[in-house]
Amino acid sequence: MPEDYQMIDFPPLNTQQLKELKELENMSDQDLDYSDIPEQPNNGQFYYTG
Repeated sequence: MPEDYQMIDFPPLNTQQLKELKELENMSDQDLDYSDIPEQPNNGQFYYTG
């Protein structure tokens, strides 16, 4: 049974946010810091936390 989803209309990103995204895009995976991301259970399920 398909669910209906409501589209969220976010405001456009500002110049600083676009700059940060571009810097992240150019970083290698080894340079990204994942230490503040909680570990996910490896049971194959997805859940919404917020």
